[in-house]
Amino acid sequence: MYRVEWIDSEGDIRTIKGFKTNVEAREYINQMSKYFDKFAYPEVFWDNE
Repeated sequence: MYRVEWIDSEGDIRTIKGFKTNVEAREYINQMSKYFDKFAYPEVFWDNE
C-alpha cells in the first residue's frame, strides 16, 4: 500500500493512506493539488504492511 504525506501551513504532517498503486496516489495528488497550500509538496511513500 502507498500513502501520501505533506506538511500543512501549520507545520503538521498530514497523511492519506490506502492507495493500492503509486499511480493511484499520484492521481490523488493531481486531483487535490488546488487544495494544497502554496508550499506543500506532497510525496508518495510505500508502506510495507
